[in-house]
Amino acid sequence: MGEGDNDALDNDSIMVCDGCCCCYDGLLFGDGCLGCMASETMCCLEVEYCCKSGAPTLCCVCCAIRCVSPTVCIKSQGQMCCLAGAAAIPCDDEVPCLVGSCGIVCYPTIAICKTLGEIKGGGGGDGPPAEQVG
Repeated sequence: MGEGDNDALDNDSIMVCDGCCCCYDGLLFGDGCLGCMASETMCCLEVEYCCKSGAPTLCCVCCAIRCVSPTVCIKSQGQMCCLAGAAAIPCDDEVPCLVGSCGIVCYPTIAICKTLGEIKGGGGGDGPPAEQVG
């Protein structure tokens, strides 16, 4: 289950393939890769559906509409089997600002084929520590 917004997508487990500012997409591996889900929020209205085994039942079995405390203007997360993606305006902890393509992330850190959790933790690069110049 996702940590930040209690949905069925663990964003930190997504191996980021592409990112452009306030959106990214990637791949899921392991236990959470089977099933489909989506969670979309616009201001204070959230719509969610989930068809994943082990996920909690929503108010209408597999879907829910509810009012939430607004944290972003627009946010969308989705998963279809092993493909996952998310977007948010403005960016937040689950959808940070990312720039990258083909599995290579250039911002906020240099990372190759790393999960979102590894990228946010700053441990993406395997090179030597940075040196202070000047």
